[in-house]
Amino acid sequence: MERKLNINTEECRMDVLAKLNSFRKESKYCDFVITTAGRKGIPVHKCVVAASSEYFDAMLSHDTKETREGVVEIHDAEESSIQKCVDFMYTGEASVSDEMQADVLHVAHMFGLHGLYNAIALFLEHELDCATFFATRQIANIYGLPRLVSVCNDFALKNFLDIAQMEDFKKLEAKDLDFLLSADGLEESDRSKCKALMIWINYDPSRAESLFSLLKHIDLDQTPVNYRMFLVKEEAAVSKYKECFELVMKSIFGDKGKSCDTTLKPRIVVFDHTSMKMRSLEVKKGIWTEMQDLHEDMRRSRSAVLVLEDYLYAFVSELNEGDQKNYRIKYRECDAKWEAIAVRRGRWGRAVALNDYIYINDQDQDSNLIERYSPRENKWSFIARSEHVLKGSVMAVAAGGYNPIGQHASNLEIFCASSNMADVVTLPNFARACFMCHFLDGIIYLVGGDRGLTTTIGAYDLKTTAVTKPITMDAISMRHCESVIAFL
Repeated sequence: MERKLNINTEECRMDVLAKLNSFRKESKYCDFVITTAGRKGIPVHKCVVAASSEYFDAMLSHDTKETREGVVEIHDAEESSIQKCVDFMYTGEASVSDEMQADVLHVAHMFGLHGLYNAIALFLEHELDCATFFATRQIANIYGLPRLVSVCNDFALKNFLDIAQMEDFKKLEAKDLDFLLSADGLEESDRSKCKALMIWINYDPSRAESLFSLLKHIDLDQTPVNYRMFLVKEEAAVSKYKECFELVMKSIFGDKGKSCDTTLKPRIVVFDHTSMKMRSLEVKKGIWTEMQDLHEDMRRSRSAVLVLEDYLYAFVSELNEGDQKNYRIKYRECDAKWEAIAVRRGRWGRAVALNDYIYINDQDQDSNLIERYSPRENKWSFIARSEHVLKGSVMAVAAGGYNPIGQHASNLEIFCASSNMADVVTLPNFARACFMCHFLDGIIYLVGGDRGLTTTIGAYDLKTTAVTKPITMDAISMRHCESVIAFL
């Protein structure tokens, strides 16, 4: 009766494989050569490559030219990538640089080395980010890697806005963009989807023919009316094609041709601590209009305010020690109420809206972090202050505070992010601190200042470099930073 002996089978197998690998390196007992055009080639053993590779097993199982001559020439592959695959067949191990991944995957896929190309696919999956997304997705589609394709699709849906900023986004095929815009898992706002769509359309004018079918995946009613008016007036692809034009106009006017609201104009909105209401100014007419009541927390504190899509946001500080609260309101709805949103860590900071996010840098803390708020997720996160929050041709203005001898300053710093240049302008007869600046139609409006002691709005014309006659804010008492541009 035979009894099975206690032998380390795996160790024996590895010893045999290691011995075969040493024979290969010495070209000992090798009976086959894998080569590329103009190269000497890589000596191997038929039995090893046939046992490891479906490609070589099929080739060497028949009376082929390669079998008879003992040489096979591989086209469209680098010898270094073939060498990596041969090493894998003899050792079961592989190390591949980022630059070689695609070509090694190509050779591994050709040879039928499932373990190797699955390992590369898993690595690509773990390393997936916005910078690698498009190359990884292309690899997944070319070599039919369903799991990697699925991972790329999920990533695109969760990071749509970020990948839409990448240059390769403009090179997507229409069917791929159609998939992204129509997918149930896409969590971005309809305005963000529409903006990304127009970036893709404008990259190649011939794509305008696809606009109508792609627009159907966007709920235009969920985008701001002024943005839809912009599409009609400024986007050639929308105005050129009748069906696109009518689709957008229908979302504005409705089926009966009655405008839902086409008279939206930019106005300056301030928090008035006299009436305890928000009030809006139609600048050209100098007309003030009362809006909603301030929240109770806003009446006894100061707030940083901004507008993003249909909401006006207020980030309230200086409540109880260490306390702050955040609110938003649908400012165009007369009976709208303030609703609380997630609380940030910092106490006081300036706010800016960009690409559907809100950024605040804390003014009271010596920190190198900026807090970022996602309205969709109602969640705050942190980014390094060294990252550029302002992008593109954005103009930012900063109000001067006090001069070296403690008097109010009369300087205005104008910064253009596209050129990374700043100019300091001296404003005659406008010495005050803590005023807000708003840029509109070539004019910088200088609102309030000195915690409500200054109740006028000045205007600096960028073309004429003149400060116009101040606009009176009636009996309005506003605290600094409590003004914003809104469409009403």
